[in-house]
Amino acid sequence: MPRVFIVFRLLIIGFILLFPLAVYAGPASGVLVLHSYHAGFFWTEAIHTGIIRTFESSETEHQLFFEYLDTKRKDPRVFSPRFAGYLKDKYSGFNFDVVIVSDDASLRFVLEYRTELFPEAPVVFCGINNYDSYQRILPSGFTGIAEDFDLASNLDLIERLHGIGTTVAVVADSTVSGRENTRLLLDRINDPGSPGLKYEVLFGQDAAELRSRLNRLPRDAVILNLGYWQERNGTNLSDREGISLLTETGRPVYTAWDVAIRIGTVGGIALDVGNQGVVAAEMALRILSGEDPDLLPVRRTPLVHPVFDYQALKSFDIPVNRLPSDSEIIYFRYPLIFTGILIAFVVLIGVVLLLGLNIRKRKQAESLFFSLFDNAPDVIFLFSPSGKILIANKAVEKFYGYSAEEIRGLTIQELDTPEYAAGFDRRVHEILTRDTRIYEVHHLSRNGRILEFESRVSKVNYQGKTAILTILRNINERNRNQRYLEESLRKNELLLREVHHRVKNNLQIIISLLRLQTDRVRDPASISMLNDSRQRINAIAAVHELLYQSENLYSVEALKYLESLVYQLVSAHSASGRIDFSLNIENLRLHLDEAIPLGIIITEFVSNSIKYANIQGECRFRLSLFRSGDWCVLEYEDRGPGFDFDAKNRETLGFLLVENLAQQMKGRLNHDGKSGFTFRFPLRDLKNSADS
Repeated sequence: MPRVFIVFRLLIIGFILLFPLAVYAGPASGVLVLHSYHAGFFWTEAIHTGIIRTFESSETEHQLFFEYLDTKRKDPRVFSPRFAGYLKDKYSGFNFDVVIVSDDASLRFVLEYRTELFPEAPVVFCGINNYDSYQRILPSGFTGIAEDFDLASNLDLIERLHGIGTTVAVVADSTVSGRENTRLLLDRINDPGSPGLKYEVLFGQDAAELRSRLNRLPRDAVILNLGYWQERNGTNLSDREGISLLTETGRPVYTAWDVAIRIGTVGGIALDVGNQGVVAAEMALRILSGEDPDLLPVRRTPLVHPVFDYQALKSFDIPVNRLPSDSEIIYFRYPLIFTGILIAFVVLIGVVLLLGLNIRKRKQAESLFFSLFDNAPDVIFLFSPSGKILIANKAVEKFYGYSAEEIRGLTIQELDTPEYAAGFDRRVHEILTRDTRIYEVHHLSRNGRILEFESRVSKVNYQGKTAILTILRNINERNRNQRYLEESLRKNELLLREVHHRVKNNLQIIISLLRLQTDRVRDPASISMLNDSRQRINAIAAVHELLYQSENLYSVEALKYLESLVYQLVSAHSASGRIDFSLNIENLRLHLDEAIPLGIIITEFVSNSIKYANIQGECRFRLSLFRSGDWCVLEYEDRGPGFDFDAKNRETLGFLLVENLAQQMKGRLNHDGKSGFTFRFPLRDLKNSADS
């Protein structure tokens, strides 16, 4: 696309920003657009522009809200819970008609917090890598467009333009997108139908190392950029910095995304990033018009087209006639720039003419703003860095007992409690040197009552001077409720701990009763059954004993629990003969619903080994427990006489109990014929490790 059209686009966007009231006046519905990255990031801006352009062309007006997760600069594992709280507070009482998400981070965020933030809203996604990994977990109400760029066509193009045997340096960073793109490349390389090229995969390197590796490439090598916007140490690069690092080597750079073409790359079979935003917005408009999102199929057709930079083609002597016939060539010529300036001049004249018509609307907007300011339920202050209050709304009368005029004669320090006033200078320094800050502040009313507020503070320009804007939301009642809930939680934990203790004691009483009953029975079969029951109940009691002693009332340490259980079983049968065993237990944490059935299963295995050993004179077994991906694996091997699971013994209570417990845990139980078992079951929570 020629540069003139880029200028024209920018002017149109500026025109829209000058007339926000005209675009969004009288909204009929609300749409939240949640971007994964920050405002100004080239990828996000392309999708963002496509969404805005599509909604502006709609016959029905819709109110758009934009939020940014900023995951290029913030760790989502830390920031996402805070961001969810921010959205919940900001949009409290507002129900969105549609939520549009761009890229993987925002989709994962919505999957995690949708029920809490906007449970009824349909979700339209775009810019999603590896859609197949999401397909099986997407709930009802999700649709959109997958980001399927055409890697195979780009490799074919490179072979066509540079010949068989050309060295292709594939560059990608270690972000989620970079890893996924590299995986797709490796799958393509291993495909027997892959072009006859030589590959050097440069994945997840820092800038200095990457520059060194690229400079050592053969002079006729080419570079394929699969996304290099972040160094290995976490430093983020702008779009121009990332591309410049590749182009400065003097070798042709190909790309799979059109947003990277106008800054030095040759081009390629490129994904139309902005069109993803257009398609997502079109699907959202269809939902807003009444269509069922579950009946809108996810679009998998790649939005790609061949796009090339004429200047780059010329510098590397790549003939235009060897490009695909439907290629778009970007020419940068001075006549087009002049035409762009002329168009810009005409647009500016239109802006000036329309500006006069917009003055009345702006005055109405200012009147509305001041009305909202004065009648806002939260307290709003504007004060100088020295603390002098410049402006206050009428809410101060309700909370402080001062009139708006009286409050303007005070300073913030005079409203602070003595303890809180001591940190005023430090807080002002933080506000002036950083972004918006949130504090919990304690103020005094006119009659001396302590007021607790959540304060959102930011630096603003007021009449040409730096000032500080603070919005105070009263949280006295919230803090009282929080203290009440914390005390209730503490009492409930004590009660639950006591319940575990009493359950353990009651189970011990049952074990003692069974022991007394065993002493009065003479039938060996009955004695064996009573002993088996005692061991099973003991496995349950051991869990409750550990829970009573642990800080965590819902899970136990697998190592501590299973070691104790096995040693108790071996000790109970020590008089029966020599027992040799080995344990290899990874220190996982097991939920109560996992620990009890697992303990009973192991009790059955060990008891069975000892029982048959008493008959044949040898008892040797090995027990291992470890994590394997999302599963927990129990391996039990009897090195003695083994197990006798013929048709008769498979109907015993012990074996039926093991099979039923395995099904209850949604696991898979395999018996290898003689020596032992392998039991795999899904972990209830992958975070339940010993170090969590």
